[in-house]
Amino acid sequence: MSGPDAGLSWWAGQAQGQAAILAALDAPAWLVEADHLTVLQANEAAAAFLGRPQQALPGLDAQALLPSLEDLAFWGEAQAGHATTLDSEIDLPRPGGGEARMRRRISRLPGEGPGLWLVQLQDLSREHAAQRERERALAELRATLEATADGILVTDLSGGIRAFNRRFAQLWSLPPQALEQRDDARVHAWMALQTTQPEAWRARLAALREHCLTSANDTVRLVDGSLLECHTQPQWSQGRPIGRVFSFRELNRLRPGAPRRDGDGEPDAGSRLPHRATFVARVDDALAQARDSGASLVVLCVDVDTQALWGAPDAALPSEDRWAAVVRLLRAGLQAPAMLARLGAARFGVLLENASEAKAEAVARRWQALAAAEPAGSISPPVVGVAAYPQAGNSADELLAHAEKALARAQALGESCRTHQSSGESRTQRQQRLEAALRDGLAQPQFRLQYQPRIDMAQGRPCGLEALVRWKDPLAHRELLPAQFLPLANRAGLLATLDEWVLSQAVQQLARWRAAGLMLPVSVNLGAASLLRPGLARRIEALLVHAGVPAQALSLELSEEALITDPEATAITVRALRALGLGVVLDGFGRGESSATLLQRLPLSAVKLDRSVLHDATRHAQGAAWLRATAALVRALGLDCQAVGVETEGQRLALAQAGGLSWQGFLHGAALDAQRVPNWCARVAAAAA
Repeated sequence: MSGPDAGLSWWAGQAQGQAAILAALDAPAWLVEADHLTVLQANEAAAAFLGRPQQALPGLDAQALLPSLEDLAFWGEAQAGHATTLDSEIDLPRPGGGEARMRRRISRLPGEGPGLWLVQLQDLSREHAAQRERERALAELRATLEATADGILVTDLSGGIRAFNRRFAQLWSLPPQALEQRDDARVHAWMALQTTQPEAWRARLAALREHCLTSANDTVRLVDGSLLECHTQPQWSQGRPIGRVFSFRELNRLRPGAPRRDGDGEPDAGSRLPHRATFVARVDDALAQARDSGASLVVLCVDVDTQALWGAPDAALPSEDRWAAVVRLLRAGLQAPAMLARLGAARFGVLLENASEAKAEAVARRWQALAAAEPAGSISPPVVGVAAYPQAGNSADELLAHAEKALARAQALGESCRTHQSSGESRTQRQQRLEAALRDGLAQPQFRLQYQPRIDMAQGRPCGLEALVRWKDPLAHRELLPAQFLPLANRAGLLATLDEWVLSQAVQQLARWRAAGLMLPVSVNLGAASLLRPGLARRIEALLVHAGVPAQALSLELSEEALITDPEATAITVRALRALGLGVVLDGFGRGESSATLLQRLPLSAVKLDRSVLHDATRHAQGAAWLRATAALVRALGLDCQAVGVETEGQRLALAQAGGLSWQGFLHGAALDAQRVPNWCARVAAAAA
């Protein structure tokens, strides 16, 4: 029933009128007397939902009918004369069992005399069930999209973007802002500017929209040299077209460091700079001259933060000026002779002839200074990778490939400029030798575990241990950290086997410690390959039973990447692990990729903050605010909040102020060998007493 509050006020305070109002409402409703907060009248629907006789409801305390914290707080405000209206959703128990998702609205009725509150309930259970089913179907669609090696884009009939997979984003070099903002017009504009013929691409899309039943195959060349096969066909539902599915496949993905040449000579439409192919041809020409003259040259690969080109709604530069501003900054840092080209997305190439690595580094420093002088937030300082002839290679392909690798290394390390270092041994040869050594290491005692203690923030005592694997590389004759060999193990297909070995060793060590009286729990890192192996929970249960270790003593640390590789399968596995009693920790939360939906969708036990969150908290106010907000979110969901990478007392204090529960890091020491753990823990516990 609907109607203005003025129509209800005439009946306020009159029992017959009250009963008529409530009887006319189909959904549960009751009136509450404002002075004493007691129920005056209730309709049959309310009695049925609450599971009480209708005649027994008058006189009851209104706060007892819906005893949620939100309701209790509202009635407290009502008694103090501060409440106005409460309108929100709430889960309420049904008399016959189960819960119902209800919309509960409490509003004041106008009128003379004692005040009245009208409480109305609306059952939203069916709508929420339908929403969950839609979310499940969407998750299945996303899993299907991610399972293909092609880039997939799904649009509606007008070209609006409905879905795409990560491979599509990779092929088209979509910036992170595109994935976050999901601005269809900007995505389409970005795609057009990645092609060597933007107007032809836009015209082709327009033609496909006009002929919605058309299937087509096209070849699209991008400015980064990629040659894409584009297959598109209508998407059907219930006998009618509802959209269009695009499938993109890279035809020349096995090309060396540079692409095939376009030969069109036309400048890039966005930046008005030469294409990557033109740049590669010019480098080849310069190399031919350098070989004859004995001169040197340097190739730079420059990456500009895509925010400067993609543009945020509050960006300092208008959209049409962003390309020009970036190009102007790059040109200002160069001195002739130098060639500037666009390699693709927000990446640029520079050729410096008769130049050294030192000159390239000087150019990078000038760009840093120029970017710092730009209006705040308009252009981020460029990151530069450098490759010099003849040290880094003898062809344009080699030089550009090495410059891009140096750039990737600089970005990973947070550096502004990095120069390629020649190793004297080809990457392929070393890859093969390291893989062979790694395979031997699984069968020989080349691996061992160390344990990083975790400290309880309130008591200052050890509260857990993280198992960390180490490998003594027989080739390098030194011990390597996980970051140095786990990617190699993953490429070799050995990561799951290594995870199983770590699990077995950690559980056996747990049993020995518990027998000696040390009852600290241990956590072990697992990768996506291990998480998706069938029967993981059963194997871990058998391992624990054989060792006599309770499940509560073991936790598994999982990255977001592992949890989203196959969302449905991982959700089933995580639930099975939690059912055994194991802890499940989301590792690396807060670095920017992690989704808060994982915290709600999966039955996790704890969240481990990424080290970057803590480091930023001691550098600027925004980082500190992000740490507090992240820790508050974790606590609000009933999860333990842990931190890693605590290296200074300032970082520990920032974590304490944010409400972190436990931490680990070099502030209290490096990882320990198993035999040193008991004495170390006893010493720290005694000092904290």
